[in-house]
Amino acid sequence: MSDMAQTTAEDDATDEAAFDPLKPFDLVAPIQIKGKQSGEVVQEITTITPRKLVAGDLVAAMDDSAGGSKAGAMIRTLMSRMSGLTQKQVDTLDLSDFVRLQECVEAFLPTSLKTGSPR
Repeated sequence: MSDMAQTTAEDDATDEAAFDPLKPFDLVAPIQIKGKQSGEVVQEITTITPRKLVAGDLVAAMDDSAGGSKAGAMIRTLMSRMSGLTQKQVDTLDLSDFVRLQECVEAFLPTSLKTGSPR
């Protein structure tokens, strides 16, 4: 590998390692919230502080984006029954644990009910 290609690969690896998805960041275009009656800006959001996603976030997104099919609720119920956790406990799982448990559940589902996980 040439010196130039190696330097670029090292720079890319450094950039990826430095990325922190939970680090607050400034918005390029701040969000302005206007009062209903006055129409004047009452609040401006200039920074976002991300939080770690949990299973409940993914379940809610599945339900919101699935055209009302409630696929997230079905998966949550199956995960609860398979694991012995309550549905509320399933919602608090770390997202990586949730995905692993989802894979376990999907191993028993017919193709028509699978959510499309990569495994």
